[in-house]
Parts: sequence; C-alpha cells; structure tokens
Amino acid sequence: MSGSKGRVEGCLLVFKQTAVYFGLALIAVIWIAAVQQIETERQASQSSVAQNTANLARVFEENVIRSISETDKVLRFLRQLHAQGANSGDWSALVRETYLDSELTLQLAVIDEKGILIASNVLSGPVQPIDLSDREHFRVHAKRTTDELFISKPVLGRASNKWSVQLTRRFSHADGRFAGVIVASLDPSHFSHFYESIRLGNGGGIALIGTDGIVRAGGGTHAADLGKDMIENELFLHVRSSSHGTFTHRQQPDGSPRVVSYRSVRGYPLIVTVSADEWQPTSSWARNRPFYLVTATLLTIIILVAIGLALRHKYALWESEERARRKSRELQLTLEHMSQGILMVDPDEKVAVMNRQCVRLLGLPEDTDCTDWNYSKLVGRLAVAGEFCNELGTVEPGALAEMKPCASGESPSTYERTRPNGTVLEVRSNPLPDGGFVRTFTDITARRRTEAQIAHFARHDPLTDLANRVLFREELDTAVAALAEGQAFALHVINLDRFSSINESFSHSVGDKLLRAVAQRLGRALRRNDVIARIGGDEFAVIQMEAPTAAEASAVAEYLCKELSEPYAIDGQQVQISASIGVALAPADASVPHELMKAADLALCSAKAEGRGTYRFFKHEMNAALQARRTLEVEMRGAIQDGQFEVYYQPINSVVTKEVLGFEALLRWHHPERGLVPPQEFIPIAEECGLIVPIGAWVLKQACLDMSRRPGDSRVSVNLSPVQIKRQDFVRAVQEALEESGLAPERLELEITESTLLQNDQFTQMQLQQIRALGVRIAMDDFGTGYSSLSYLLSYPVDRIKIDRSFVAGLGEQPGCAAIVRAITALAKSLNMTTTAEGVETARQLELLAQLGCDEAQGFRFSVPRPASEALPAPGSALREEAA
Repeated sequence: MSGSKGRVEGCLLVFKQTAVYFGLALIAVIWIAAVQQIETERQASQSSVAQNTANLARVFEENVIRSISETDKVLRFLRQLHAQGANSGDWSALVRETYLDSELTLQLAVIDEKGILIASNVLSGPVQPIDLSDREHFRVHAKRTTDELFISKPVLGRASNKWSVQLTRRFSHADGRFAGVIVASLDPSHFSHFYESIRLGNGGGIALIGTDGIVRAGGGTHAADLGKDMIENELFLHVRSSSHGTFTHRQQPDGSPRVVSYRSVRGYPLIVTVSADEWQPTSSWARNRPFYLVTATLLTIIILVAIGLALRHKYALWESEERARRKSRELQLTLEHMSQGILMVDPDEKVAVMNRQCVRLLGLPEDTDCTDWNYSKLVGRLAVAGEFCNELGTVEPGALAEMKPCASGESPSTYERTRPNGTVLEVRSNPLPDGGFVRTFTDITARRRTEAQIAHFARHDPLTDLANRVLFREELDTAVAALAEGQAFALHVINLDRFSSINESFSHSVGDKLLRAVAQRLGRALRRNDVIARIGGDEFAVIQMEAPTAAEASAVAEYLCKELSEPYAIDGQQVQISASIGVALAPADASVPHELMKAADLALCSAKAEGRGTYRFFKHEMNAALQARRTLEVEMRGAIQDGQFEVYYQPINSVVTKEVLGFEALLRWHHPERGLVPPQEFIPIAEECGLIVPIGAWVLKQACLDMSRRPGDSRVSVNLSPVQIKRQDFVRAVQEALEESGLAPERLELEITESTLLQNDQFTQMQLQQIRALGVRIAMDDFGTGYSSLSYLLSYPVDRIKIDRSFVAGLGEQPGCAAIVRAITALAKSLNMTTTAEGVETARQLELLAQLGCDEAQGFRFSVPRPASEALPAPGSALREEAA
C-alpha cells in the first residue's frame, strides 16, 4: 500500500513539473507571437512612412525647381531689357515695372560694379546708396567671368531688413566688363508653406539645404534651423553616395527613430529633405500594439497564477520534508557540538546515543562507535582503563552508581568523580519513563580550578600573593585564641617610607614590582609558621609566632628594617626605600585583635615621627601623643581655610658690603589659642599627611606676590619639601606663581634639602632642570649635614650652597668648623656657585666668614624674621645690625 502511495506522489510530482514547464513555454509562445505581430505591423508602417516621405521629397523638389527657375527667368529678362535700352537704361524704373511673385520674393534689386545698391522695388523715392560690396552674392560675381545663377546663404537684407535667400546674376557693360549684379531676394518662409500643405504627423519636417551644408529654408522640426550648418549631419553621408534616397535617423534628442527622404535638386546646388517619425500614433501598428501587449500580459498572469498554485502545493510538501530533515540535522549537530557528553541507553540496555564529547570525556579513542553496544560492555571497557578508581586504587562511592544502569522509577542522581588524568566530571543520571536512561558528563575541571582561585584571591593579595586583610584577621583571631594555651606572639605593622614618591618618580609599574620584591624579602626573612600579610597599599603585617619576649621581637624588627632598606634592582634601576615598624606584644600590650592592631599602629606612628627607617614598641603614653598629633593635623586644615598662616622674611646680606641681597620666606602659624606654633612642630606632620602641598603652593605664590611689590632686583628664597618636587604639576605651579605675581624668574630662588637629592632619580633631576630653564635659581639648603655626595652638585642645576648653622656656630670655637666652611666655599667657587652662611649671630662669626671666602650671610646678627610690611625696606638699604 505504501509503495502504491509513493508511485502516486511521484506521478503527481512529475505532472506538476511538466505543468510548470508547459506553462512557461506557453507564455513564451504568446509573447513571441505578440512581438512578431507588432514587429510585422511596425515594418509595414515604416515602409509606408518611407514611401510617403520619398514621394513628398519628389514633390518638394519640383516645387523648389519651379520657384527658382521662374525667379531666374525674371532676372535674365530684366537684364535683357536693360541691355536693349528699355526705359533709357533706368534700373529703378525697370525693377519697379518688372512683374515678380510677391509671395516668393521679398525684393528685386540692382547692385552696381562697386557694390552700391542703385535700385530696389521695395524702396520708395530715390534709392539711398547702400554698400553691399561685402556680400557674398556680390563678391562671387565680381570674381567670376561666367554667367551662372548664384544661390546665397540666408542673409538679413539691409534694404528689406528681412531674412532672405539671394538669387543673383551678373550683368556686363557693352565691352563685356562686369557692370553689377541683379538680385532677387527669396522669402525662406515660402518653402515652409509647402510643409503646412502636407501632413507628416509628429516629428515631421522639411528642409532646403545647400550642398555647402547651410539650411536655406525649413518647416516643422527644421523651422528653427535657418542658416544652420549641417555638413556633419548623417544626411551628407548618404548624399555623397546617392543623389536621392531614404534612411532611418536614430540620433534624435528624444531618442525616437525618424525616417528621412532626400533628393538633390536638379540643376541647382541644393538638397531637399522630408522627415517623419517612424512611430505614428495614427498608424495601425501603433493602434494595435497596446491591445497585443495587454492581451499577452493577461494571458501570462493567468498562466503564472496556475503555475503558482501548483508550485505552492509542491513547496508545502517540500517544506514539511525539509523541516523534518533540518530538525534531524540540528539534533545531530547539537549532540556533536555540546560541551557535555550525552549517553542514552534504551530499555534493552543497548547504547542508543553517544556523542563525540562523551567519547572524549570517557577517554575512549576518537573513532570509537559505541552504538548498539551493551552497556555492560562499555562499563567493562572503562573499568579496565581505571576510570572508576581513585588515587588509592579503590572504586569511588559515586562510581558504583555509574557502573550499573538506572532502573525505571529511580530518582535522578548527580555526583562528581575525578578521572585518572585529573579531569573532574559531573555525572547526572535521569531514568526514562519507558525504560532506559540518559546520562550526561560535564567537564567541571576549569570551574573547580576557578572556584579554588576565587577562594584563594578572596583571602590573598593578588599582587604579592600574601595573605590579605581578611585572612590576616582570621590568623590574628587564631593567634589570640592560642594565648589561652600560653602561646605568646608579636604583631609587627610595617609601612614603607615615602613609597608614594616611588610611584610618582618612576611609575606605578615599578611601585608594584617593588611591593612584590618587599614581599619576597619578608618571606625569606621569616619562618614558615609566621604569618605575613599585605593589609594596605604600602603596609604589611607580620604575626611572629612563639615570641614570648620583647628581645625576640626586637631582633626580628631590627633585621626586617635592615633587610627592607637594602637597594632594589628593578627594571635596570636602583630603587632604595626604608621601612618603619610598629611592634605590639600579645598578651603584654593587648589580648584583643583590634586593640593589638591599634597598639601596633601607634608604635608605627612613633617610629615614623622619630625619623623613619626604624622600629618602636608600643607604649601606653603613645595614645596621648597620637591624639595630640591628630588634633594638630585637624587644626592645620582649618588654619589653611581661616588664613592663620603668614609669610615672614629674613634678609640675606652680602658679607663684604653688608647690602641686603634678598630674603628667605619663612612660614609662621598664628594659632588662635596656642599663639605662634614653631615650624618644626607642624611641618613634618604636614609633609606626612600631604598638607604640605597646598601650604607650600600658598607660600610660593605669597612670596612672589610680596617680592613683586618691592622694586629692584633683590631675590626671595622659598623652601621646598621633597613631597612638592615629586608632584607632576609642580613646575606648572611655579609658572603660575610667577605669572600671577609678575615677578621676574631670576628673582625667585627655590631651596631644596640634601634629602631631596639623595633619591637621585631621573624625575627629580628633570623637574629641577625644567625649573632652572624658567630662569629660577636653585639653592642647596643645610649642605654638609646629610650624606653629602659631590656628584649631586654636578648632576643637579644648583646655583647656591647654604652652609648649615651648625658649622657657623662652631666658628672660633671648634677648629674643624672653619676647615669645613673653607672647603665648602672653595668648592663652591670652583663650581661657580655662591655660598650663604645660615645662623650668623655674632660679629666675630661674620668676620671669620669674610676671611673664609663666604659670599652671603643671614641670621639674627642682621635681623630676626619679620612680616612683609616690616622686613621689606626700600632696595639698596645698608645692613642694620641688631644688637647681639
């Protein structure tokens, strides 16, 4: 039965295909017949148009011949009368009395041998002389000796003031010499009357053209071509080969073909043309063409509708079959490209489906085809390969369920197992209602690895891989809990001194590498059971286990300070920092985690306040010192807003002339309650908390502004903090201070300390060179008190060296001080630098400085620091030494 149905469907399919081909063939036949019929009628119409234009051209030729010959007879008759002496040879009388068709001619005139018009039948009264010697129809006869009729190009008559074609003949004296020209001016519109008497339809036209290509007259489409040169027209290609003929001209502006018939006029250098559009609305083919096209179109539509209905049924059948095939392919592709392994076992425990991913995940060869395998055979193959055993060689508990088929009615199950190659599989089993089961295998190795990494990073610092604050707090809680068992420990909080300057001077990349290097040194310096953590940007913490005494904790802290301060080689550069450490002992200082952290932080603050690069143990009085420090910081922020700061000035004098050469700007804080706060109390705190940046910028601008109000060339010296120089925008800040105040750059001097130069980095050197390029002078303050290196004086653009007050105070009392001052001044002179002695308080000190070659001096001997209103006298004033 199914075979018979298939044969019927096959026959229907063949029939439908045949119907389509037959319908398309029928459409082709209909359109071929319609086009052929239209073409046949068009050709007949074209032949009719060609015959009609040819006949009209012949008639037009005869009309032209008759008109010209009759006019020529008049010219010869008039010449004969004049020769016979009629009217006593009076040309004016002769031309007026001579009969001439008024519709054909516009004028009958005579031109004498000099080209002067002497007679005209259109002018009344005596003829005014008109020079026509330049006319072609005159010059032609003047040059010829033969008696020929000349037909001119269209000209505008000077007597008649109308366009005309001149027919001329010469007349002669009795001795045969040229006597002049008789002219008959023909009206070109006369020939257009011929066009009006015939019907050529749309696009029709006639033209009278000379063999020189110039149009003499025209009508219809040639009505506007009078005088036009048509020598390049297609017409003349045909004229050269035949005196008459018909052709189709297709280069029309509207693109329609035009039938043109032409004839060369017998006896005259003229050509007549008659043209008409090939397509005439009144022709039979033009009338029938729409009917044929509409009929063919309707028949086509009917056939296409029939074909479409047949195809629609066929397409619906094909689409249904294709949909089924596509779903089958999609299912197969889905199975083959799934990230999960799929295993389906039928109720007979035969493998029905096993995709490629399942083969791979189970470790079978790629070309394994398990279809129709018994499930027990598959399990046996896997068991031999050791798929279900763990590292100890025993079968995993969950693998037992995988080794046997699921029974109908069992609940879905999920378990994980690790394959021998380390791959972690998640196995899910789902029984089917009619028996059999589906089992999926998912590779979750990456997920478990990622989860482990997430868990690790949640408790470790991603940069250094040390414990982070979360894990550190857990370890600290554990260590505190162990105090009950007598296991004392020490907590070290470590902060890298001026780490931010490393980021600013080099880059954050170098800073990150430095942090990793610090972490590595900490790891090498401590024991395995000690806990190391990074708890902030540049802050680390160490739990030193089993440290019952302060001596043990002190030894570790001292060792860490030493190790961390050793130079680091990073990216080909040598980077050096120091570390400050605060130490708290448990349970001696505290036995609660947050109190221990607070105690270690207080000890760290104490270490930083006492010079950095060292360590301090917690002491209970540190609480009060920290609170005072924080109070001072808060009050300092308010001082900036409330304008409590003021710039004082101390003069810098010439040691020889005692003249005031400049001033040093010194910051003073007028506290509303404490009074005048010494700079050494608040400047270090401002540097540490970052307030030195806005304070320093204000001092710089105020000093420039105050000095700009003092005429002359005295300079002002402003002290700089290393924190300011490390900022990217520092050079711009100096430029703004100079621009806003109008102070000349050479009147500003910036004082830097040896600690700034000790860093010896490219960024600091670049900053100082840019400042020096502005014209601003640079001085080295407190020279000789730090780790002086003479190479700094060559590497940095220093203009002046300031001799520290400690050497000045020892002059006359300690012999070594004089030797140091002499060496400094000699060095400065050899490097073309100026020297200034600080802290000069006695006349003896000033005298010795002059003997030792010092250039400038400042101190209480000259003046204490005063406000700008008191300290900036008129320029050029002599030194006023204050009483010692």
